[in-house]
Amino acid sequence: MGQYYVAANISKREFLDPHRLGSGSKLVEMFYSEWFSRALLAALALGDWTLPDHPFVGRWAGGQVILVGDYMTSDYVSRLISEGRLSLPSWVLEELDKDDDALDGIPSFYSFVKKNFKDVSVEAIKFLYRVCPEEGLTLAMRFVADYKMGFVDPKSVLELLKDKDIAKALQQEMGGELKKILSRIKRSHR
Repeated sequence: MGQYYVAANISKREFLDPHRLGSGSKLVEMFYSEWFSRALLAALALGDWTLPDHPFVGRWAGGQVILVGDYMTSDYVSRLISEGRLSLPSWVLEELDKDDDALDGIPSFYSFVKKNFKDVSVEAIKFLYRVCPEEGLTLAMRFVADYKMGFVDPKSVLELLKDKDIAKALQQEMGGELKKILSRIKRSHR
């Protein structure tokens, strides 16, 4: 099995889900993932004028960003803090202790982040599409496929399709299949 991770910006209460960015969620999988690595680096970039002008670039610059694993129980997080290896705002610790949606009923920092922080993976896909349209389109298609398998919520698909360029490219690539997916989403939200 192993431990699964998300990249979390504690300061902004946001996270990137590696799986939504075409990567596995284990550290070694994230390390070798071009898409996830690019998205994380772009979010952290400050004043890099070689990247396109996009709201995602520098989004997390200067923030407290950590990789949060699903084995990070509140006891483990408390130990890291007492050892001086981690510093968290008090509100995180207070809320973490209240969180009951976790592994084996034990509060985990991972479940807390996924439940209480905003997933900005769709914004990352939009950025990646701007940087490299062909690879970004492949990632967008995987994202839609993950929706079909039940791994992505309909709201996230609709958010992705707000980008008219991505919507047009997906329509050209997927044709009637995308129309069926949108129809299914609309029916489920009546």
